[in-house]
Amino acid sequence: MYLQGVSTRKVAKVMNEICGGNGVSATYVSQCTALLDDLFEKWRNRPIPPIAHLFLDATYTKVRRHDIVSDCAVFVAVGIDAETGRRMVLGVSVGLSEASEHWTTFIQSLLMRGMNRPNCITSDDHKGIRKALAETLTGVPWQRCQFHFSKTLRLM
Repeated sequence: MYLQGVSTRKVAKVMNEICGGNGVSATYVSQCTALLDDLFEKWRNRPIPPIAHLFLDATYTKVRRHDIVSDCAVFVAVGIDAETGRRMVLGVSVGLSEASEHWTTFIQSLLMRGMNRPNCITSDDHKGIRKALAETLTGVPWQRCQFHFSKTLRLM
């Protein structure tokens, strides 16, 4: 509910139903979401360790902006830690579309947090992301996501 931008009153109503009416107020929900905002902001701005491989993708979701609900792109970067080999979500961001300027801003935010040039990048073949990669991570080998590649083949 928090991620979808549901109002504090609606969250309080649902929580009261789930918790058996134990007095979860809109004020309490607001305090919890403020805490989540702080934690999420710290997570979004944390330093990035050395990355061996970078995966980039986006999906669309409904977002409420200025009392209007519209589709927005949610960008996700997942990296493979160069030391441990473990996957980690490096960043998440929202943009109006997958246009290159939105991808560029997102990738630059990762670089400003210390992300190194990975050994390879995997993404779909969207024009916006390819242009952004050419501007931000020039020369890093890129490969097309096998899922998206096979999906394109099925459409042919």
